[in-house]
Amino acid sequence: MAEQSGFWTTSGVGDGPGGGYSMQRLYDFFRKMFIGDQEATEGVLLREANALLVQGAASPLTVKSGSAIVHGFFYENSSDLSLAVSTPAATTGGHVILRANWTAQTVRAFAVLNTSGVTDPPALTQTAGVTWEIRLATFTITNAGVITLTDARAYAQYSSEIATVMINNDAIDDTKLRNSAALSVIGRASNSTGNPADIAAASDAQVLRRAGTALGFGTVVTAGIADLAVTSGKLADGAVVEDKIGAVAVTTAKIGTSQVTTAKIADGNVTEDKLGTGAATVNKIGALAVTSAKLAADSVIAGKIADGAVDVTASLANDIVDDTKVGNRVPQFYRRQGGSATDWSTPGVTDRTPGAVRMQGGVFAISADDSEIVTFPIAFSYPPLLLLSESSAVPQHSWILSSISASAFAVSNPDAVYAIELNWLAIGPE
Repeated sequence: MAEQSGFWTTSGVGDGPGGGYSMQRLYDFFRKMFIGDQEATEGVLLREANALLVQGAASPLTVKSGSAIVHGFFYENSSDLSLAVSTPAATTGGHVILRANWTAQTVRAFAVLNTSGVTDPPALTQTAGVTWEIRLATFTITNAGVITLTDARAYAQYSSEIATVMINNDAIDDTKLRNSAALSVIGRASNSTGNPADIAAASDAQVLRRAGTALGFGTVVTAGIADLAVTSGKLADGAVVEDKIGAVAVTTAKIGTSQVTTAKIADGNVTEDKLGTGAATVNKIGALAVTSAKLAADSVIAGKIADGAVDVTASLANDIVDDTKVGNRVPQFYRRQGGSATDWSTPGVTDRTPGAVRMQGGVFAISADDSEIVTFPIAFSYPPLLLLSESSAVPQHSWILSSISASAFAVSNPDAVYAIELNWLAIGPE
């Protein structure tokens, strides 16, 4: 018969056969209606009872209530069904299946193990007219009897696909989509066309970014930040700490002129190994931006200051450069004359160029008919030049300079009546 319909009263009239409908007619109807070309996987009826959900972490496993179409045969389970799983000698894979058996004329649930030690689930038997199996779940079981389940249900649907024109815009809301993994987005992670899947964040502080040929969560690498993208307004005060900056990572090309102010850098955080040689140029640092609080002790060494970089006195605070920080000739003591290259107290007319120069002075008193030894506050390396003058505006007395050494000099007062006061100035080698 080229045409037929059903199901009619079995009276022998029209397409209503007098002898009733055969198993084949009902089998063909269900198979073509709900399975179509997805008979190898689909079959569970989604909204029927508990949809044959498989549960358990040890034997026996439980198959919850529900219904399915297995290659055209209707199956129903109205209550919890227990399936025993034997404990293997080593971790082994298995699956929970619905099996249609043409000889036995039944569809039943089974828990089936693979060969001991093989962790993959067994292959399905799918021979139409003999035996047909579809999966409800896969699992592994250890030699301690611990079972780890994975849901493998595929739901039956009308064999005709639903065209997109049949779905109104915005008709599918969030509740109609499948459940997603925790802390994930739905997308395509690989560099190919295909079905979307969950892309999950594994830990805090990760962002969704493309890395190479994959989309996923991870940290932001330097290639993900455009040059000059991080302006000073994007940084909290004190936010740039040492352990957040790789050695020589902050190059001049990454910082806009005057963008990093002192308020953005915690005290002492810019250490020597964080700056490339010559990286902090004049136009990268705002006027007066680098205060003493921002520099670690002894961190500004000669190799870190370009020639001529400190070009105006306004760049130096008052009184910060003492005589220990400047050159050897303080004050401008260019030449001296003397008979010795070392002992400045030796007379002579030879021109000599001094090295490091020290100047010291003071005033002292000598009693009548007495002498006094004056010790320099800091000893010279060799005897210095010594200048003496009486404190009185009109000198009235005489004195005798008896000796000069690197550490002291001696003066005597020959007057038997009057004491005298003398000023002294010593200039010599440090």
